[in-house]
Amino acid sequence: MRYALRRAAGIVSRERLLLALGARPFRPETAFGYLELGALLEELSRTCPLVLFFEDLHWADISTIDLLAFVGARLAAMPLLIVTTYRPSDLLLAKHPFLRIKPDLQARGVCRELQLEFLNQAEIEAYLAVEFPGHRFPSEFPALVHTKTEGSPLFMAEVVRYLRDRAVIAEDQGCWVLAQTLPVIEAELPESVRGMIERKVLQLSDDDRRLLVTASVQGYQFDSAVVAKALGADEVDVEERLERLDNVYTFVRLVGDVEFPDRTLTLRYRFVHVLYQTALYGTLTPTRRASLSRTVADALLSCYGGQRGRVASELANLYEVSRDFAPAAEYFLLAAQSAARVFANHEVIALARRGLQALQSLPDTPARARQELALQITVGWPLINTRGYAAAEVERTFTRARHLCHPVNDAAQLCQVLWGLAMCYLIRAEYRRTRELATEMLRLAREIDEPALRVTAHYTLGTVLLYLGEIVGSREHFLQGIELCESSEGQRLTMPDGRDPGVSCRAQMARVLWLLGYPDQALTMSDAAQALALELAQPLAQAFALFCVIVVRQFRRDVTHAQHCAERLIAFARDHDLPNYSAWADVLHGWASTGQGPSAGITRMRESLVKQEQMGSVLSRSHFLALLAEALAGSGQTEAGLVALAEGLACVDQIEEHYYEAELHRLKGELLRRSGGDQRESTLSFEKAIEVARRQSARSLELRAVLSLARAWRQDGRRADARAMLVSIHAWFTEGFETPDLQDANALLDELA
Repeated sequence: MRYALRRAAGIVSRERLLLALGARPFRPETAFGYLELGALLEELSRTCPLVLFFEDLHWADISTIDLLAFVGARLAAMPLLIVTTYRPSDLLLAKHPFLRIKPDLQARGVCRELQLEFLNQAEIEAYLAVEFPGHRFPSEFPALVHTKTEGSPLFMAEVVRYLRDRAVIAEDQGCWVLAQTLPVIEAELPESVRGMIERKVLQLSDDDRRLLVTASVQGYQFDSAVVAKALGADEVDVEERLERLDNVYTFVRLVGDVEFPDRTLTLRYRFVHVLYQTALYGTLTPTRRASLSRTVADALLSCYGGQRGRVASELANLYEVSRDFAPAAEYFLLAAQSAARVFANHEVIALARRGLQALQSLPDTPARARQELALQITVGWPLINTRGYAAAEVERTFTRARHLCHPVNDAAQLCQVLWGLAMCYLIRAEYRRTRELATEMLRLAREIDEPALRVTAHYTLGTVLLYLGEIVGSREHFLQGIELCESSEGQRLTMPDGRDPGVSCRAQMARVLWLLGYPDQALTMSDAAQALALELAQPLAQAFALFCVIVVRQFRRDVTHAQHCAERLIAFARDHDLPNYSAWADVLHGWASTGQGPSAGITRMRESLVKQEQMGSVLSRSHFLALLAEALAGSGQTEAGLVALAEGLACVDQIEEHYYEAELHRLKGELLRRSGGDQRESTLSFEKAIEVARRQSARSLELRAVLSLARAWRQDGRRADARAMLVSIHAWFTEGFETPDLQDANALLDELA
């Protein structure tokens, strides 16, 4: 035991202070010694308040406790504060004599017990700052210490001391640093901590140890009723023993009382530290662990009954350990589907893969095929979101699922699988394959009369027709999709990946409307799609709607809004782990920001195109290359712009991505004329752009191409022809007169007049 008298700025031992005052050495076993010390404290406290500190009181002897009782009776008359520290569990287990005097001191109003909670991360940071002044630890280090120790002061101090002893924490030129990487630290646990846990476990009786081992099988949190069922014990007896394990041994802590779906009442506890649970669970042999896991799973299942989905993850883990692979796969599927509903992509992938792993131990039967099909479909959408639509893993997953559909013979599931494959091929710009799959999907959806799958098929067909340049046909499918959503009689339809089809159809319809020559309707439609996505709070729908808003703003040459929306999408995609949207937004942001500094914007666009290529994403590549060429030309790099356009036009031929083809030809003509190249070729490029735009009914792109050709004819002296051609296309428009394209047309008409 260590204790001290603190006065002013000095701390001295009690013996040295007494001797310095001329008193005889202090003997606590004598009454005279107590009187002596009492007189000393009274004298010292006349001029300055005193603090008397007793550390680790649970190790104090009887004479020290008598001293506390003696001084405590006189506290009211002195400006004296006595501070003690102790572990309550050690006091209780040792039946320490302090427990006899504490109630009397509390009754006198001179004793107050303060329960110290575990440290949070900020407090651990403060501790490290004091212990290692001026350190240069990485920001992740305090979080790692907190995770490993859960803020237990004892464990935290031991871990930090262990890391210093192992030279993981070391001084480098007078500054504390980490000499090893964080992954190395993560794998380490001090023997002193293990020893403390093991010694504490040894204090338990066999029955209490068996109870806690059973509790550790359920998990970090556990229920008294489940433990009682698993042990075949009386629930009241189990609750009383847990109360003692909480109050005396401090192994567990009460969380609260709970009522199970079967109306069973239970007390929910948690282990004070996860290391206790791990240590107790580690004492089980593999055979005993499997048997006990099955028993706990059955007990848990009996409590939840028809609401088993609420504990699907726990049941899956327990049945997996018990090697009951059929129910394990079933509950992994339920848990993955629950996680998918809240868009927890990484959790879905982890759970579904464990379910698929469990199925490998089962014989090849129709039941297993159905389970595997459901798991493959469930894992497919999160893989798309986190790995990218075009990832090889996505294609393998949905190809396997399509193979499983034949023995299962479920048209609805086949539709979902076809859509997963269609989206994979769409992002790879394999448009013909996408169209075939979407057509088959629409046929199946009509046969089974499933509105959600029908609208998904219409959306997919509309999208692939848009990229193929069949813009009028694309509009028809989006219109049918929107009508299906509006006529669903209040039922909210959902696409297989969780998106709202009304958002998706409206967002794509906005792009179609601009191409067809309705810039104001396009803006209204894109804003409506975004508002609906925000209302539904679906991350995928929000990302897609925002992407289409940016594209519409780019179509309208609204640079400021396009840049602002691109910044929002980049941040949103990063927060929700949506790599495809992040890459697409980077291109559009780079295009919009070239006016503020062309070099940085162009670099960003090039890096994004490389990133998309690495992800296997080819969708909209001709469009993005057109934007790159436009940015290069704007920064004076005309030749580089022509190279980008050549790549974009080659892309049109190779993958049949035609929706932005007219603009590629127009930009080629503009750059040729600007660079002083072949003027005849420039004019032919403008004429080709007009031809393509008219064939596609792309009035907005036709207007741009006519403007470029009219300017060329004006320079060539064909002013009348230029005006007549421009008047014709200008007269067609009924809206969008504040957009830059139509304002440019008005200005040129005035000039040609």
